[in-house]
Order: sequence, then structure tokens, then C-alpha cells
Amino acid sequence: FPGVGVALLFVSLGVLGPLVAELVAKVASPVLGKLVGASGTMAGRNAARSPKRTAITAGALAIGLSLMIGIATLGSSAKASIREVLDESFVGDYIVKPNQQIGVLSPDLVAEVESAGIGDVFVIGIAPARVGVDDELKDTTVITIDPEGATRLFTFDFAAGGFEQLTITGVLLNEGKASSLGVELGDKVGIALLDGTTVDAEVQGIYTTDGYTDVLIHEQMVRDPSAAQAFDLQMYVKVDGGESGSASRALEAIVEKYPAAEVLSHDGYIDEFASQIDVFLNFIYALLLMSIFIAAMGIVITLRLAVWERRRELGLL
Repeated sequence: FPGVGVALLFVSLGVLGPLVAELVAKVASPVLGKLVGASGTMAGRNAARSPKRTAITAGALAIGLSLMIGIATLGSSAKASIREVLDESFVGDYIVKPNQQIGVLSPDLVAEVESAGIGDVFVIGIAPARVGVDDELKDTTVITIDPEGATRLFTFDFAAGGFEQLTITGVLLNEGKASSLGVELGDKVGIALLDGTTVDAEVQGIYTTDGYTDVLIHEQMVRDPSAAQAFDLQMYVKVDGGESGSASRALEAIVEKYPAAEVLSHDGYIDEFASQIDVFLNFIYALLLMSIFIAAMGIVITLRLAVWERRRELGLL
């Protein structure tokens, strides 16, 4: 339990800090005296006179720096994990997506890329719906896929079932989502679409790969004329022989006709996805830097207070 260890470290710093501060101050006083004279000796004695105040002042700065290092390590680890998951589960060469956080792709763009013959094209859609069991349905963002294309472009780890088993009346669930719903392979899950249509979908696969979405359904479930329409969210392209200059130029020539879309390479997509965590980390860094600045100001105030307390002795120097 790393969290418990960190908490105990901070507690021990507060309890043992005064003892350590007094010992260090007594050892450092003669050394400082030899290096800088009387002012060094006085500085060491000032620290030793009030070890609790010295420990608290230094401890605040130590805690701030420790948290900064810890958050930086956590952020780096999270980004590395995201990169690893995406790199292992997505084997496509290019991705075409909206250049805004909230947006969808034009159907004309999808049709043009598919007809260009650049490579295998796989489109995922988004369909707002309500998902649940026993008529307890909750709003959920459902992702629509073509199982055949997903098999070629994604390497999800399945605890049961798989892309190949997905039919028009089936659903694939993330392991966490399946656990929260209390369902297993072969159970029924209710999916209410926007037009009011409710499908009792069979759980045909449970996957353990994280970083994507919780609910996957067959694209034909929502593209049928009697059902709600899905919106094209992202388009993946796999080229024979991998990324190449000619394929990149051909794809970019099509995408540049649509200002609301952009094309990214495999590595570029992973970099952009992983960089999203930087926004959160930068906010945390700003708060920690503020705490470190306050701790540093506390040290300055403590030093000024120590000088003020011994102003009579300073006057005799």
C-alpha cells in the first residue's frame, strides 16, 4: 500500500523532525562558525534553540517538494501506461478524427476515403443511449463498430467472447462495466436508443482492455432505418505495407477539404491522446508550486524572527 507508506513517512517527519533538526543544528553550528564566523555560529544556535519551529518550517518545504516529485512520477507512469495500451491494442496506420473535442465526421468524408482505395477503412460511431438491466437504464455513450474491421485493426484482450461473436443484437462490455451491471457472457442487457427502440442485447463478449469505451455494439443496430442514427466519430485506416509518404499525402489531400477533420499517424494519435493528461498535471503543478512558494516564505519569515529575537546580541557584535 504505497499511499499508507507515504502517509506514515509524513507523520514520522512531523514526529521525528524536531529531534533530527536539533541534532543537525548542533553538529552544523561549529562547522558554520569556522566557515563564515560568528554569523554562522549564531545561525546554528538559532536553529537549535527552537528545533520544533525549525522542523516545521523545513518540513513544509520538504512535503511540497515530495508531492511535486510524487505527482511527476505518477503522471509519467500514467502516460507510459496509456501509450502502452494504445500501442498494443491499435494496429492501424492512420486515424481521421474531428479537430475539436466535441464533433463528428462528415459522411461525405468517410465515403470519399473509403472510395479512394488507400487501405482498409474502419469507422466507429457514437450513439447516445440508455443501458442497463431490469429496466434500470442509465444514460451511456455507446460506440458502434463493424466487427470484421475491428478484428483487423484492434487487438483487444477478451476474458470471454470476442469481436467475431458480435451480432446485430449483441453487445460487448468492458470487464468493469459488466461487473457493475452484474452480467456475464450470454446474459441480456437492455439498450434504449434515441428513437425509443429498446433492444434486449445479448452479452457476446467481455474485454479487459482499458482506455477505450465500456459498451460496443454492432453498427447495424443503430444504422437500420427503423432505429436511431449513429454519428461517425473516428475513422481508422490500415495501409498495406504500413505508413508511407504517398499514403499520407493521399489521405491528407482528402481530409484538407473538410476543415473540421484532421489526420494523424499511429504515433501522432498516441502522442495526442497521452498528452491529454498534461492539462490535469499542469493544474496540480501550479498548486504545488504555490505551496512551495508559501513554504519558502515561511522559511524567510522564520529567519527574520530568529534575527529579531536575538537583536540584543547582534548589537553587541
